[in-house]
Amino acid sequence: MVLKYATFDFKRFDVEPNQMFFNNDGQVHEWVLSEDTIGYTLFFKKEFFEVVEKSLSLQALPFFNNISNNVPLVVFSDEQSKTIESLFEEIIKELQINQAYRDSQVKSILKLILVHSIRIYQPIFKGNGNTLNVSKIRLFENLIEIHYKNLKLVKDFAGKLNISASYLNAVCKETIGRTA
Repeated sequence: MVLKYATFDFKRFDVEPNQMFFNNDGQVHEWVLSEDTIGYTLFFKKEFFEVVEKSLSLQALPFFNNISNNVPLVVFSDEQSKTIESLFEEIIKELQINQAYRDSQVKSILKLILVHSIRIYQPIFKGNGNTLNVSKIRLFENLIEIHYKNLKLVKDFAGKLNISASYLNAVCKETIGRTA
């Protein structure tokens, strides 16, 4: 038996049919797959997928929030998987024919894939996933994204959130099972 797995930021996940993994810029990842594995990989920059709807921004999509959950994947039913597969095929077709408004069409299809994904995504919180704590975790994650080059200490991020470092650590511990 050949093992199939993916590793994201040193967390290992078995690869099985009908899964879609989400990976952020700069996230360490590794794939170990058998030769008979079939699937799609789609890389895009944040700037490519800028949307007007705040609820569909990449920062708002929970499977791109690595701090707030520990499973960066969606598992589709067989029927849902066929729908997603056909959308990926549409992206491939668009890229091959290279007609006017190609990028707009690819963005629209990508949006459909993400909407299908968000409808069935089930984040798994290690602790208490109450809305207030998850909101603080997401704000913290956004600050990390913006200030990772110049802020290093928990107290600096906590200060930007107007909370103490110990409270930020407690919220993280309670919600995701580890401190900030």
